[in-house]
Amino acid sequence: MPGSAIVTSVDIEQARITGIEGVVEVRPPGPVSGYANLALNHAYGYGAITGGFFPAEPPSGTFDLDHDQRLSGVASLVYSSRGLYLSATGIYGSGLTNGSDPDSTYGTGLFDFNKSIKVDPSFIMGASAGYALALGSMVVRPQIYVENVFNKKYLLKGAFFSGASVGRPRSVQLRVNIGA
Repeated sequence: MPGSAIVTSVDIEQARITGIEGVVEVRPPGPVSGYANLALNHAYGYGAITGGFFPAEPPSGTFDLDHDQRLSGVASLVYSSRGLYLSATGIYGSGLTNGSDPDSTYGTGLFDFNKSIKVDPSFIMGASAGYALALGSMVVRPQIYVENVFNKKYLLKGAFFSGASVGRPRSVQLRVNIGA
């Protein structure tokens, strides 16, 4: 239900999803490795919508599905040597649907970004660090994970099939693993 946390099943008469995705992974000799993943996708529907809680007027014609994010990317860099582990990961999203109806600029092509019906793009950084310390026959691994390092406020998607989704604020997780 738009504007709430209530989620219901919906059926869309027709849906079409097209896209392309690529991954590059780098593992040179030494302690540094990384990867980058980039995807260009378009998911849209048309026809009757049944189920769920809907306004009296469901969209007429084609519309982007609530999980349609045209361009998304992830890149990560890792350093690991002598028990020390450091990583940084960046996640980019061009924006999911904002709940607005398609306008005259709407298109169904892979390169039709339909910015008028998308939330603003976001770029979120995550970082982690850890160390493995041998204490006799025991290994102690203190670790820290930080999600949304810069505490960026962002909207994941607007209200269409469900309520608006706001991105998570900065979160910090500390963990200690003890093992053999």
